[in-house]
This record gives sequence, C-alpha cells and structure tokens, in this order.
Amino acid sequence: GSSLYFLTAGETSLNPSNLLCSHEMRELLKNLSGKYTRIIIDSPPTLYFADSMILATMVNAVVLVVRNQLSSRRQVSKARKILLSVGANLVGVVHNGIPIEWGTSNLYRRYQSDPPMPPSNDLQLIKLD
Repeated sequence: GSSLYFLTAGETSLNPSNLLCSHEMRELLKNLSGKYTRIIIDSPPTLYFADSMILATMVNAVVLVVRNQLSSRRQVSKARKILLSVGANLVGVVHNGIPIEWGTSNLYRRYQSDPPMPPSNDLQLIKLD
C-alpha cells in the first residue's frame, strides 16, 4: 500500500537561505525524487522570506495557498509576481479557510458569483515526476 513520509526541517538555522541554496539541498531533492513519486515542500510566506523563491527554482511546480480574510489581493498579486519573476511554474491556487455554511441553499450560487481570487502569499511547493 501507499505510505506518507515526513522529513522535518530540523534545528533552526541563522541563515536558512544559505542552506536552501546549497549543493546538499539540491542533492537531497535529487535523491528523494528518485525514491518518492511526490515531494511536497512547505515554505514560509513569499512576501516575508526568500525561502519560497529559492525553492521555486528547484521544483517542478508551485501551488499558492490563499488564506480567506487574511491574504489581501495586493499581497497575493505581489507574491505571484515574485514567484513568476524567478521562473516558478505556478500550476494552481488553494483557497483555505472558506467558511462552510451547511444548509444554505445559495451556497453554490454565492461562490459562482464571487470574483476570482488571485494566488496567495502562503506557499506550497510540489515536486512532481
């Protein structure tokens, strides 16, 4: 059967960007992609840390995660531009934290009429085969 494995970040580094840019990090991703079908890397918000920009250059695909009522359109647009500027392959957006209103008959109609949301400043990086 299928299994899910986690690799934690380990101890806090004074300069995580140097670790992410290292030859060892690239080798780690290369070795892991030889063993696993999918590798999902979670990084801090794009607007506040360079980590996501660095990682975006090492993976096959990037998915932005938008937090409802927290990520402004301006922030999301800026994060998107930053990622695209480093050549990120932006393949999708996840909109988290949308309240589910059970029993509301207009729920589908309401989402249908909402303007589309741009991508988020929260980031999920996915390395695909």
